[in-house]
Amino acid sequence: MDSKKENLWKVKYLLDIKKIDKQHQYFFSICSKIASLCDMSRSGKQVRIGQFLVTIFELRSYAFKHFATEESLLVKYNYPNLFKHIEVHDMYLEKIHEFTNRIKKYHEHIQAPVDQDFIIEVEAISDFALSWWSNHILENDKEYAEFVKKVGRAKAKKEHFSEGSPE
Repeated sequence: MDSKKENLWKVKYLLDIKKIDKQHQYFFSICSKIASLCDMSRSGKQVRIGQFLVTIFELRSYAFKHFATEESLLVKYNYPNLFKHIEVHDMYLEKIHEFTNRIKKYHEHIQAPVDQDFIIEVEAISDFALSWWSNHILENDKEYAEFVKKVGRAKAKKEHFSEGSPE
């Protein structure tokens, strides 16, 4: 991971759905936190394993909140690929679970400074998350965002004409 990147989130990730965009930005900030911790550790600053674990677990815990928000939106707009989208979310969670199982052994040493092996594991997690979120937003989420906006415009147009048209 190129940890020199200060802001990993890019404008191209905008869906123009305020709540979702804000949550997506937060995921990139979590990856930035991980990169900063790696940089601090490499520069000789004392970073504890526990600091990393809290941030890594946030990749998982915040995903539950985000996925619930997103999936509720897709239900509301009767998105035809809802279950396909949920399967993609489940794959992310499964992969994060695999990573957390790989770093489980470090929990015993939560107050210990990090070592190179741990940094390699952490960077693998962060690289996966960064790549996954980038691809997911640009491919899967952009698709549903267009659908939601199209349905929303059609619904607004229908409501506008049904409310204001004289008979």
